[in-house]
Amino acid sequence: ALGGAAAAATTVVSCEPAPAHPHFTPSQVAKEAFPVPGEDYEDEMAKYPIFTSDQVAENDGSDGKPIWMSYGGVVYDVTDFIANHPGGSEKILQAAGSSIEPYWHTYRQHFASDLPTRLMEHMVIGRLADEDQEKIDEQMEVMYETSEDPFSNEPVRHKALRIHSEQSMNAETPAHLLTQNYLTPNSLFYIRHHHPVPFLTAEQIQNFELKVDLTADGKKEIAFTLEQLKNMPQTSIVTTMQCSGNRRSGFNKYQRTSGTGWGQGAISTAKWTGVRLSHLLEEAGLQNAIVAQEQKGLDHVRFYSLDGLMASIPIEKAVSPYGDVIIAYEMNGEIMP
Repeated sequence: ALGGAAAAATTVVSCEPAPAHPHFTPSQVAKEAFPVPGEDYEDEMAKYPIFTSDQVAENDGSDGKPIWMSYGGVVYDVTDFIANHPGGSEKILQAAGSSIEPYWHTYRQHFASDLPTRLMEHMVIGRLADEDQEKIDEQMEVMYETSEDPFSNEPVRHKALRIHSEQSMNAETPAHLLTQNYLTPNSLFYIRHHHPVPFLTAEQIQNFELKVDLTADGKKEIAFTLEQLKNMPQTSIVTTMQCSGNRRSGFNKYQRTSGTGWGQGAISTAKWTGVRLSHLLEEAGLQNAIVAQEQKGLDHVRFYSLDGLMASIPIEKAVSPYGDVIIAYEMNGEIMP
């Protein structure tokens, strides 16, 4: 889909008195030395007021209200943290005015380190009523018993990968294998995931369609099958991909960092084969990208994945005749699953 960028500002007004707390970012909290919770923790928590789930629900960020959430019987005001959330503001706002437990059931990277709970220590404003937390616990038990584990269909990974977390999977190419081949074997390509890998049936794969939405340019949404993509002019690009946190662990000897403790293996190279995005957009009806940008504000191409992730690139990058943006369907000569 194509569209311009927009930003909105919201005035935050607290509707309940709450202890003031400073603004903290993940990198700041990572430097702190937190004591292990002990007997003093319960005494400290007893000083906080008790809120009901209904009170938490009232503070969902709407109409200038603060944003509250609960977890494990504790109520947090996360208003000032929204912009600093590593996963983006849209994801954390899903839990606005409710409990975090159902969301962390899917986003299990929060259990990979103590950083999330340490961050939350700065946002505590109260306790959740016991009867309401019991209801949440009962709902989670039902979820565990009746719903399919979102990670139950994860693909089998190469045993040589250096795994940092399994749910969601984050793993790096072993250092001693990184330079054995110019092109990293597919099975050893580093893995950076936020979600479970989408599980598609054979029918879904066979009927897969890539949809291009140009309605903002006065065109219709159009869908391309995989076979149609393969019948378009083919292009191959050799490129190296790297996680922005690659070699992060090397900084830990100076001070503790936040995020996955990557070594040097969050980087891999592959030959990708597919169709140029510029050609695909032309096929979908984009006649003049400059006019579309200047007259209709189509500044970016936005991509939506099956697992809900989104990304965008400037339209200049997407349609540049010298560009290397492709919609790939092969990786190192193998059909991508």
